[in-house]
Amino acid sequence: MIFQKQKKSYGLFWYIGFLAVIIGFFMLSLERLEVVNFEKSCLILTESVRKSAVHCYAIEGQYPESVEYLEKYYGLNYNEKRFKVHYELIGANLMPDIFVTGSE
Repeated sequence: MIFQKQKKSYGLFWYIGFLAVIIGFFMLSLERLEVVNFEKSCLILTESVRKSAVHCYAIEGQYPESVEYLEKYYGLNYNEKRFKVHYELIGANLMPDIFVTGSE
């Protein structure tokens, strides 16, 4: 009786390990959600620039020369620190090449 071995309890270690795995999955899902949100924001901004350019074409008969023109006269507004709009005018009567990337 005096020299009986005591059983070690690993319950706490299992609990901490399980909690670490759950936190890891949560962090990975948040990171993925941020990437998906950024991609959707880029698509929405691309469509907004395209619609503004078409609106300008309908009113003035030619596509604008730059995004700055759309900002000044057609109310286009976006976060320039977060997004970079690539706008390449091909010709006055041809739809410009428009795509959006991150500024980083």
